[in-house]
Amino acid sequence: MSNILECRSLSFNYGDGNSKTSVLKNLDFRVKTEERIAIIGQSGCGKSTLLNLLAGLDMPSQGEVLIDNKNINGKTLIEHTYSNALKSNASRVIIATDDERIRQVALNFGAEVCMTNHNHSSGTSRLSQVVSDLSFEHHEIIVNLQGDEPMMAPESINQVASNLATSSMSVATLCEKINSQEEYFDENCVKVVYNSRGKALYFSRSPVPAFRSKDNIDLDLCFRHVGLYAYKVGFLKDYSKMEMSSLEIAEKLEQLTFLANGFDIHVEIARASTGLGVDTESDLKKVKRNLKNEYY
Repeated sequence: MSNILECRSLSFNYGDGNSKTSVLKNLDFRVKTEERIAIIGQSGCGKSTLLNLLAGLDMPSQGEVLIDNKNINGKTLIEHTYSNALKSNASRVIIATDDERIRQVALNFGAEVCMTNHNHSSGTSRLSQVVSDLSFEHHEIIVNLQGDEPMMAPESINQVASNLATSSMSVATLCEKINSQEEYFDENCVKVVYNSRGKALYFSRSPVPAFRSKDNIDLDLCFRHVGLYAYKVGFLKDYSKMEMSSLEIAEKLEQLTFLANGFDIHVEIARASTGLGVDTESDLKKVKRNLKNEYY
C-alpha cells in the first residue's frame, strides 16, 4: 500500500534565539492507505500543533508534510529560488551544493546540479570551483544567487549582471535604502557605503556611516547590502588563489577580501524587489507566508 500521509524530520519552534521553545522535534511517521492513527499525549505536548501542521494551517520550522507524496507547503525554498532564476535572462541556471540531499531534491524538479567540495567558506569560493569544473570561459558573467533567496525578482538578477557588463569593475552587487534605526543598528543587516561612481568603499555589520550624534541619524545616507553578486569568470579564478583577509575574518563578510585585494565592487540601488532572505527562523516563517501555497 502507498503512503497517503508522511512527515519527514518535522519540527516546530516558537520564538527565536534564546527564547526559542521546541514543541516538536524531528518527527517522522507514515500513514498508508486504510490505516488509522490516534494522536495521544498530555496537555502541552504538541498535539494541536501537529494537527495544524498536518492541515497546512501552520508551517514547520523544518521538515515537511506530504499528502499523496506532495508537500502541502508547496515548493521547497530552493525550488522557488531556482524558478525565479529561470525567469531571468540567464542562459543557464545551475545549483551548486556539497549536500547530496539538496542535489537529490534539485534533480527531482529538473535542475542542473554541480557538486562541490565541503571545504568552501563562502558562495564565491564555491563558484570558483564550479567555473573551473564546468570549464566556463574567462569573459563569461556569473551571478551568485543564494539558495535561501526565494523572493529575489528576476529583474534584480538581470540588473546586477548588466551592471557588471557595462562597468569596469570586477564585481557587481545591489543595495537598498535602510528605513529604520532598528535595521541600521542590526548587525544582521550588512551596511554598504559607496561613492558617486557606484564604487563600494566599505561593507560592515556595524552601523555605517557612523553618526556622531544618535539624535541626528540621517537614514537617507544608509544602505543595506543585498547579497546578490555578479562576477566575471576571470575574477573567480583570481579569487580562488586569495587568502581570506583579516577584514573578512573580523566581519564574516566575503566581499571584504575582494576589496582588500584591490578589486572594485560596483553598487547600485535595486530597481526591483529583492524580497526577504532567510537568515533566521522568523525569516523562514515570513517567507513561507508570502509564497503561494500550491497545494490548496
